[in-house]
Formats: sequence, structure tokens, C-alpha cells
Amino acid sequence: MRKAITGVYPDISLSWPDVQISGGGMPSVPVAAATGGADSILFTWDDNAGTGTARSSDIAVLVAYFPAVKQAVFEINSRRRGDGIAKLKTHGYTGEVHTWIGFISEDGKDAADSVYAGWLTV
Repeated sequence: MRKAITGVYPDISLSWPDVQISGGGMPSVPVAAATGGADSILFTWDDNAGTGTARSSDIAVLVAYFPAVKQAVFEINSRRRGDGIAKLKTHGYTGEVHTWIGFISEDGKDAADSVYAGWLTV
């Protein structure tokens, strides 16, 4: 959150693209996007396995935050970096949502800085 808070008190705000949901020394994906569906969010990203310590087996961390209801949904261990695509169920939440994707190594010892996948409406 430290990187995402902007402004000077009492006029502060949050820069959603700067919110970090994961962090570490592993390379992030260069491009990520999210699109909405009826009951899920579709994440896509460019597979950069082989760059530094990035591996196709790295585990995707999908996160969506619905600010109107102050609720987040997330999933870990659903897809791998090499897949380039994953769905996150919204569990009935609808409206404006901010999305991020991160990765952790298969052994759980390293992580990548998360990437903001965008703002959308579901």
C-alpha cells in the first residue's frame, strides 16, 4: 500500500495500478489483461518463461477487488505462467473491479511483483 497512496493528508487517494499484491525477485509478466464475463474474470498474459528465474511452472496468483462492496476474491494454484490464460470466479460479486496477477515459484520460495491487469465492470 505504501507505493499506492498518493496525495497529502487529508487529500489522499489510492493509485490502483500501484497496489502490489505480491512481490519478490522473480520476473513479472510483461503484459497482463483482464476481461469480464457473467460469473468470472478472464486473465491473459504474455508467457515470459525462461527470462531470468521465470519458469512455465510458476503458479499464478489472481486477485480482483470490488471497491463498492470492499470485497476481494483471489485464487492461487489454478494455472501456471506457461498457460497464459486463467479464469477467476467472482462468486456473485458484480460492478467495478480492479485486477492483478502475480506469480510464485512452484516450490513457494520466490515470487514476482504483481502486475495490474486493469479496471473493468462485471
